[in-house]
Amino acid sequence: MSSDVKRRFEGAKRLDALLERAGSIADTESVAEAFLKAQTDGVPAAVVIEALFEDEPRFADRDDAPALFGNLFGLWDLIASGERVDLTTDFKREKKPKPSPPPTKFPLEGPTAEWLDGAFGWLEAAPLADRTKLEHAYENRMDALVTWLDESGAGDAVYGSARQILFELFAMLELGSPKGLGRVVPEARAADVPAALTAWANEAVFQASTDEDEPLSADESKELGRQVEQGLQALWQGVTNGGQRPR
Repeated sequence: MSSDVKRRFEGAKRLDALLERAGSIADTESVAEAFLKAQTDGVPAAVVIEALFEDEPRFADRDDAPALFGNLFGLWDLIASGERVDLTTDFKREKKPKPSPPPTKFPLEGPTAEWLDGAFGWLEAAPLADRTKLEHAYENRMDALVTWLDESGAGDAVYGSARQILFELFAMLELGSPKGLGRVVPEARAADVPAALTAWANEAVFQASTDEDEPLSADESKELGRQVEQGLQALWQGVTNGGQRPR
């Protein structure tokens, strides 16, 4: 089951509609009876849920799958708890929180540590459309930087981490640059990179180097640090170029 599924029963009316749209002939009452018997007999929830469908469930809307399984497992949990389940009462659905607005522009002298924390938080939780737009901008407008990284000869682990960190740096600078992100030259050196930006990049390199699942070797960490430092120098030059796009 996906980690996106919230185990919460929202009422029979809601679950009945989800079951019908997914192609099941069962309703909430019959599901509850099947769950109760299964728990008495020691049968797992997944086995009962699979039996609710003759074929693979259909999901016309991408939100239907997590909603359906969240309601089914929520109903299972309620029955397992021993609480009385009133199938005649509808539960209020939780409203999705409105996405937060993109970060404001940072001052001409550069972003602060607080601004970077907020911008990165927004980027991590950004709507898919907004993040995809930034990814496309990175691939298309930062083609010189992307090509430089592709041709760097770095190993897969270093390359993957450098690409991710440089994208995140690009995205935050693109969002916050007062005049827009201009032309980027990978060989550029910018001595005035703001301290907060350098510190953020160094922390990102450290986090990637000490990842629990795939930590980098000492040599790989140094190489990653060099890649990110040079990429950041180029990106900051793009900020100081103030929206001057390559012709």
